[in-house]
Amino acid sequence: HSISDLPISECRGHIIKAIHNNRVIVISGKTGCGKSTQVPKFILEDNKLAKIAFANPGLAATSLAERVAHELKTNCGDIVGYQIGMESKVGEKTQITYMTYGILIQQLLFQNSL
Repeated sequence: HSISDLPISECRGHIIKAIHNNRVIVISGKTGCGKSTQVPKFILEDNKLAKIAFANPGLAATSLAERVAHELKTNCGDIVGYQIGMESKVGEKTQITYMTYGILIQQLLFQNSL
């Protein structure tokens, strides 16, 4: 399958419109449909200044960050990074951060730095 064949690609316009019209959206779909890998790229294509946080289990966060960085032809830790526990691979230019649920909650509650 190519990236454009992923089921989520058909929903790109609806997702971007929902983001423009709502503070929070929830995207639900089957495993492998492209939610975690493609949606952040849709958002960046629409808004070059976006800061995106994606919550996933720890090991998934690192592999997703590596995969999306590869798809964007960049190094993990540059535009795309991850933060799990005490391990962080993000930089000043990072716009898409994959993180554990605990890290996301911590940032929302204490740092408000997303």
